[in-house]
Amino acid sequence: MRSEPIVRALHEAHPGATSKALARAGSYEKLWSRVRGTRVLDLACGDRPMPGAIGIDLVRERGIAVQGRVQQLPFADGAFDAALCHLAFMLFDDIEQVVAELHRVLAPGATFHALLGGGPVADGEDAFHAFVRAMPKAEAMGDPRSKREAGWRELFAGWSEPRFERWELDLTGSFEDVWLFLGASYSLRDAERVRRDVRAAFPVDPVPCRVACFYATVTR
Repeated sequence: MRSEPIVRALHEAHPGATSKALARAGSYEKLWSRVRGTRVLDLACGDRPMPGAIGIDLVRERGIAVQGRVQQLPFADGAFDAALCHLAFMLFDDIEQVVAELHRVLAPGATFHALLGGGPVADGEDAFHAFVRAMPKAEAMGDPRSKREAGWRELFAGWSEPRFERWELDLTGSFEDVWLFLGASYSLRDAERVRRDVRAAFPVDPVPCRVACFYATVTR
């Protein structure tokens, strides 16, 4: 599936949806705390680029510095000490071209940091589990290699050994707060029915919702 039209449509219809949904989880700040360097590139930054970084995004939103495609970065060779990407690397089309562009614009010894989306946590029952059950089946977006440690070894061959950490984000809150996150899914279809099903499963606030993600990093 080509991801760019879906991503563009959601963010043009709902500007800032991702950052609003995840603001309570602290995932942006936690990712930013891992990044070192004075010249930092923030890929697919939306309306919330890392402070002090140059942000680039497919859709122009408040706060970004550059509008463009990550497959054709408009920057000079070796221009950055580090790059990061918050919950978007696993959605990119033409992932090998994205990695080639990262290799080009990062200086030797520079690092790339990404937070990769996962899914509901393995244990327990919460709104994310109910959401997945209610969702119509949809074709996966992005390249499967971008989501897995073995895939990173293939994509980033010649870089350092990738390092993965599991992060759990707690998005428990009011139903409206939880739906802000769930409803921003790029795979969402039949939204009103899915919303009703999730609310029926959890009719009383606060609504539990936990997300398993992976922090991944590699050095050029």
